[in-house]
Amino acid sequence: MRTRWTRGEVGPPSPRVSKSGNNGPLLSDNIARRPAWLLNDGRRLGTVGTMKHTVYILIAALGLMAAPLAAQAACLVEYKAKQDDPLRLSVGTIEVASCEPAQAEAEARAALAQQGWTLLKILSIKG
Repeated sequence: MRTRWTRGEVGPPSPRVSKSGNNGPLLSDNIARRPAWLLNDGRRLGTVGTMKHTVYILIAALGLMAAPLAAQAACLVEYKAKQDDPLRLSVGTIEVASCEPAQAEAEARAALAQQGWTLLKILSIKG
C-alpha cells in the first residue's frame, strides 16, 4: 500500500545520495586557517611581494622630488663690477654654489677676478 504525503510532511528518504557540483568543505567548518592559505600564496606578505612595480614607482617619484632641491642649491648673484685702464663698469649676474651672503660674495669675487674684473657691490642674491 502506498502512503500519500500531504503538504508539510517529510517524505521517505531518497535512494540516491544527493551531491551538488563543486562543494568544498562544510560552511560550518571553523578550523583556523593560516592567512597565507586563504590567499593561496605560500609566501608571507604575498600581496606586497607581487607589487614590485609600486616600489620602483615610489623610488622614482622620490628621486624626481629631490632633483629640484639639488637645483636650488645654486644661487644667482646680481653684482656691480669694474675694470681699470680703461675704466669700464658692468652690472650682471653670476651663478654661485652657496646662497649664504658671505660665501656667495667670495665666490663671485673669485670668479670675476679670473676674468679681470673687480667686484664693487652685490646687489641681490636669488635662489
